[in-house]
Amino acid sequence: MKEVRIVIDDEFDHVRDFQNGFAAVKKAGKYSFINSSGELICDFLYDEVLNFSQNLAGVMINDKWGFIDTKAKVVVDLVYDDVCSFVNDYALLRQGNENIIIDTQANIILKTEYDGIIRLSDKLFKIKKGDVFALIDQNGNFLSDFEFLSIKRLNEKLFLYKQKINGKVKCGVLNEFAKLVLEAKFDDISLINDEYLLVFDGFLYGLFDVNLNCIFDPMYKDVKFIAKDMIKVRVGTKYTLVDKNKNELSKNSFDFMKIIDDELVLFLENSKFGFMDQNGMLICEAKFDEVGEFVGGLACVKIANKYGFIDKNAKIIIDVMYDELRFFSENLAAFCVAGKWGFINTKGKTIIEAKYDEANSFSEGIASVKKDNRYFLINQNDEILCEHEYEYMSCFSCGLALVLTSDGFIYVDKNANIVIKEHFDEAFDFKEGLAQVCIDNQWGFINTNGEFVLDLQFENVNDLGNGIYELSKNGHKFYLEYNGKITLNPFSQRQIACISKDIGWRILRLLELKV
Repeated sequence: MKEVRIVIDDEFDHVRDFQNGFAAVKKAGKYSFINSSGELICDFLYDEVLNFSQNLAGVMINDKWGFIDTKAKVVVDLVYDDVCSFVNDYALLRQGNENIIIDTQANIILKTEYDGIIRLSDKLFKIKKGDVFALIDQNGNFLSDFEFLSIKRLNEKLFLYKQKINGKVKCGVLNEFAKLVLEAKFDDISLINDEYLLVFDGFLYGLFDVNLNCIFDPMYKDVKFIAKDMIKVRVGTKYTLVDKNKNELSKNSFDFMKIIDDELVLFLENSKFGFMDQNGMLICEAKFDEVGEFVGGLACVKIANKYGFIDKNAKIIIDVMYDELRFFSENLAAFCVAGKWGFINTKGKTIIEAKYDEANSFSEGIASVKKDNRYFLINQNDEILCEHEYEYMSCFSCGLALVLTSDGFIYVDKNANIVIKEHFDEAFDFKEGLAQVCIDNQWGFINTNGEFVLDLQFENVNDLGNGIYELSKNGHKFYLEYNGKITLNPFSQRQIACISKDIGWRILRLLELKV
């Protein structure tokens, strides 16, 4: 079973995720905060709270807001109708018809009766009057008239604005000093790769760099970056390549193009695939009917209904002669000729003759094969290790393979002995000692001993790849790493997670699961 250490033993009606060392907790309808040691910093006093930011948290009692510090001392009186958290030393507040900016020392920087203030950057705010916006600095100085229909941030120094020009809404760009640096003449502008601005005039796309140098005016029907400085552009129904200096990298136009394995450009011409490098130099003319992904430096290709392998120079390494061909696994690939299966190595040498009616790929030195309606496990020397009865057997992982019986899925060892006897409605291969399993539409995780390390309790489990599972329960999402660590957010460094309980919530720290 899972190993859990309770860090905070109290049960609350609700808890929020930890932010900046503190979590908001709710009990009997009131909020307080706890630190990472589980200590309450104050009584349950507040009707609503915001998370701590810059050591200050917004709190509300009887519909009035203020701020407290990490010692629960009130530093901004609870007299405001609404507040936003501090960002870059400033917070936005509302009191009656007034919108207010204060600093972390509670000094009022600006008061205004305009309809709203929204922060754009450290020193730039947009202020609203009716349906239009103006720009002000952190001291309340106006930097523009009320002339913009909208303003939004592109990056730290550039901001998209919209204006009505001759009755039409057009987009342009402002810099961090509220200076117009790109005239409002486009229908849309978006930031690409943090380095470029893609502009659209309603029909065609153009490109600028973030220094507002024009790479090319709107002239293409589609623009896509397929590598750092390689741009795929469409003219009519065909694609070609240009670089960031507008130099054409390819003299020809193609029906389809994409980057392969971060090195090669795959293109489609007259229903055949070929390759070029990232400088647009032709590596291989269009001659393949199909091209698979590169795995271990090799890709499976098809020509005239036969399969073989090429390397990253598009050189045929293994002759295109097989009726079917699988990816290499443990340096062997299963192939089929005239209805019989065998195995070749990465040099194309036949290691196991084509004599089996079916064959799985090798995993952990073992493959399942079928011959004369009998199933066997063999090693890479084509030695029969044992016979088994299972029509479906997955590849081995962590010493176990998943097999399907009339009663459901079970797991067997390399001698085809049943190791995990419980029958599952659905199940997957083991990854780093854990496998996701399902009974009656409830998902959980078992270890290689068949013990549940996370009980059957989740409505859904989604393998996101990159070592992360996404778990869903009662509308909440949790994330489990393949190695058994669980968190609310796999992309944060937080060690504390909020785990839903049948009654209330508890804050738990989950250690590595026993596998």
